[in-house]
Amino acid sequence: AAIGAGWLILGPMGKAQGFEPELMNTVERFEAASRAGDADLWGRHVMDDALFTGVDGGIENKAQRLAKVKPATAPPATRTEERYRSYGETVVRTWRQEGSNKGAARPDRRIEVWVKQRGEWKLASLQITLVP
Repeated sequence: AAIGAGWLILGPMGKAQGFEPELMNTVERFEAASRAGDADLWGRHVMDDALFTGVDGGIENKAQRLAKVKPATAPPATRTEERYRSYGETVVRTWRQEGSNKGAARPDRRIEVWVKQRGEWKLASLQITLVP
């Protein structure tokens, strides 16, 4: 089923009530795979032509990013201002993050684009921008 256009702002517990459960489950599995360093599971949730833009403006493809999937050694990052905006079979997820699995000292803003193809949600793009 297609998602209707609209916004979703997460509540204090970060749970999206009434939003596309398949996407929310996929995001949870993707993030768990990332924290665990499970490159196989991580890769199944990413489109083959996905692009990742880092804080330095450099761009990586799926294979380059996949090579960096390692178990987390730092505590999970703190997220605020998390929002999902849906456009049919495409969802834009944004949030502000403090810290990361790499122990980053500066906060950043992140944008992910998720696309549903052949019944599966996959990450198409991620961009990270440092907050001054």
